[in-house]
Amino acid sequence: MGVCLKTWRLASYNYLQFIMIGMMVNNIFTGLVTGMSSLIEERNTNFTQELYVSPISRYSIILGKMIGASFTSLVGLIGILIISLLMQIPLGGIHIVYLFLISPLFCLVGGALGIFFIGFVQDSKTADMGSILLIMPQMFLSGAMIPIQHSTGILGILAKIMPMTYCIDFARAVFYAGTPVYDQIVLHHPVTNLIVMAGFFLVFTVVGTLMFTRSERNR
Repeated sequence: MGVCLKTWRLASYNYLQFIMIGMMVNNIFTGLVTGMSSLIEERNTNFTQELYVSPISRYSIILGKMIGASFTSLVGLIGILIISLLMQIPLGGIHIVYLFLISPLFCLVGGALGIFFIGFVQDSKTADMGSILLIMPQMFLSGAMIPIQHSTGILGILAKIMPMTYCIDFARAVFYAGTPVYDQIVLHHPVTNLIVMAGFFLVFTVVGTLMFTRSERNR
């Protein structure tokens, strides 16, 4: 907390606004990973076995689950918006609208991470606990709450391999576009963030779906 307060005082930008954007993306990731983890419980109740006998691509079923879980997470953003208004955090005018418009991209990446995770998990209790352990380190190391521009060593490496890092950076690139503090806050070019996010989505979705459906066949 002391580090956060010190950063708040020294930063040349609104630190609460900085956190607000990080928390919006973190909320999406939390909702999507938790939502995808519910597939484990559905598998335990044999719901997914009945679902997979339908003449629909398994990837379509998984993607549909992602979209369904996305609605809950997107509704949760309204709560963050209300809290920001009560705390009188500047919302950036039209930029907050742009941020809401690109939120589905973060839903896809968060959902892909969720399906990748449950592809290697068999027990619903393990999935519930593991989803928390999957999200919490990212919340602190991806720049959601604390700037990571100068992170080095192990922390710097961990930040670079976390999907949420690139989603948060892309969100801030959109929010702070054209502002004087853009270069102080944004780590990578937006195109770089999009490419990395697309890579995470494709790899996590394909590998996670293959592993999850294989576990269905082996039951």
